[in-house]
Amino acid sequence: MLHIALMASENRAAFALSRDYPGGRKGFVAAMNQTAKKLKMLHSHFFDPTGLSPLNVSTARDLTLLARAAYRYPEIREYATAHQKLVLCGDGPLMYHNTDPLVYDASWHVLMQKTGFTNEAGHCLIIVTMVQGHPMLFVLLGAPGRHAHFKDAAALRKWLFKKPTLHR
Repeated sequence: MLHIALMASENRAAFALSRDYPGGRKGFVAAMNQTAKKLKMLHSHFFDPTGLSPLNVSTARDLTLLARAAYRYPEIREYATAHQKLVLCGDGPLMYHNTDPLVYDASWHVLMQKTGFTNEAGHCLIIVTMVQGHPMLFVLLGAPGRHAHFKDAAALRKWLFKKPTLHR
């Protein structure tokens, strides 16, 4: 469930994971908010496990903190960058695909990613990719169109490659 939630933005999988968490969905969301507090995500609050509720709020700064923490887990990086996953279920096999087209482009060398969309937030992308030999984290929020966040990431990456040297 975690694999397809991260890779394919499968919200039903995230919801299912929360159902079996100690304390159920309420306990899961409480743990999400506890983790946000622990990570010093000062402007984030979660209301549901999927990220679909307009009551879920965050900022680019807070999502940067979350992405840096998530990057420490090899399974998260692996699942988030997988191209596809076959899931066997009662109704037969289902094939899920990554929602981020950049993971299919070898020149991007995507190390971690997560896409998202709500009407309130627009199209969003968190991606870690190699730029001039350094892992770079982009947090792009509020893109107006279905592919605008990917185009914005490409433009940002292109601009960074033109810089003579990158300083950390």
